[in-house]
Amino acid sequence: MVLWKPKRKAKHRKDARTRSHVISIGVIAVIVTAASIFELPPIVTNAADAPELPVREPTQTLIISPLVGQKPLIRDSYSVEAPPSKDPQDAKNFAKSLFGDYGWNDDEFVCLDNLWTRESGWQWDAKNDAFAPSKEATPENQAYGIPQSGPGIKMATMGDDWKTNPQTQIRWGLWYIQNSRYGTPCAAWQHSEDNGWY
Repeated sequence: MVLWKPKRKAKHRKDARTRSHVISIGVIAVIVTAASIFELPPIVTNAADAPELPVREPTQTLIISPLVGQKPLIRDSYSVEAPPSKDPQDAKNFAKSLFGDYGWNDDEFVCLDNLWTRESGWQWDAKNDAFAPSKEATPENQAYGIPQSGPGIKMATMGDDWKTNPQTQIRWGLWYIQNSRYGTPCAAWQHSEDNGWY
């Protein structure tokens, strides 16, 4: 006697195909639902069809000067700082821009120009190791920078970047002239003329 048995494998395969179609339809439904809820962008298969993305504007950082009366600097956060300028005219322009804060006139600037041209040529990395003859000369222990601060480390009171920032050096130099025995650039220049130093 032969018994007939249904082909279970075929039925199993058919059930598996049906289940995979149901799963596929369910996944598609979830993706379509998520896309409508979260406003996902369409899938792009061609670069020419890609939507134009908005350009992000750079953020800016406000740097407040430690000195009263100084204008704040605004620097783009992504910008890389340029090396300090070696052009004496840039340093002179910056120094002259601060003269109003000290109440000094153009005649005083002529004296300052003469003084710092003699001392350093308005170069932020000018050195004078005669100030520290018994030690290895470094910016910390020698006359250094545009105003030839002796030793250079004194300029750290105006900023940590005193070794390389001509503006920090100039701020310190003007402060020193005003608050020392001189009071004005012309008095400092006269002392330099009489003694060879200030």
